[in-house]
Amino acid sequence: RNISEVHIFGGEADADLSIRKNMHLTAGYTLSLSQIQKYTSPTGDTALDLTGKALVDSPIHKVTAGFTWTNRFVSANVVYKYVSERWINDLNE
Repeated sequence: RNISEVHIFGGEADADLSIRKNMHLTAGYTLSLSQIQKYTSPTGDTALDLTGKALVDSPIHKVTAGFTWTNRFVSANVVYKYVSERWINDLNE
């Protein structure tokens, strides 16, 4: 790909809360917005213009949540992950 310029804007937030000495909750959120600003086709084909499209495999939202329980002998962890829809091809179809 000959993507000359991409603008990416986003942010992340994470939190960790100790409920008790051996119990912890975690949460996280990521926002990522991408847009191709300048594209040049490797074959010189001007009909294929990706300008204004999002990057492939770049989800806008990601959310995680987790719970951890620990004792002297073992640690158990449950994690939930959500990833929003994302484009699977360059044309965003």
